[in-house]
Amino acid sequence: MQDTVSMRPSFCTWVDGSRMHFFAVFDGHGGPVVSVVLRDHMHAILADELIRAAAAYRKKQQQDEEAELCAWKGALRRSFARADELAASGVPPGTTMGSTAVVALVVRGRILVANCGDSRAVLCRSGRAVPLSQDNKLARTDELAAAGGVMYHYDGVPRVQGILSRSRALALHASCHVTSKQASYLALSVTAYCAMPLLALAVKSSI
Repeated sequence: MQDTVSMRPSFCTWVDGSRMHFFAVFDGHGGPVVSVVLRDHMHAILADELIRAAAAYRKKQQQDEEAELCAWKGALRRSFARADELAASGVPPGTTMGSTAVVALVVRGRILVANCGDSRAVLCRSGRAVPLSQDNKLARTDELAAAGGVMYHYDGVPRVQGILSRSRALALHASCHVTSKQASYLALSVTAYCAMPLLALAVKSSI
């Protein structure tokens, strides 16, 4: 099994005492090495970045919601970069091991989702499925070309360098020079009656 799940309730506390909760799914490819590393360490890395963000937030005496959201986004962005470096350090050069990642940070009735790859986050609200993430697929030919990559079709499936069927992934050595490690983000406000919504994080194995 190359897919892993991480659920860490109350893994961190924000400056106002609000508890923060971590939920994530990692879809490994080429083996379980990267997805296991992400499962075991991603929450701890994010907690560390949130603590740093909280210190900076407190120092600037910021209290507005926008500044708070910026702090959380920055922590997520840095945690993805650090997790990528950590996971990549354990993967032999020349291999095609890597993983997608979709992370949901839940705090005070707000959900902040970061994803890299084509794993998905979906919220069920009032009986409707609300997408919280966008797949990083090869429709972004501009991103691929800018990185100097080439797209080939293999059995009818477009792949970066003939290997990967998504334009973003973590710790992928074989095509990391043309595969973006950045995450995309979406913030969603959840109403009080929906404080405990049904949140689904799903993998889509297409490699």
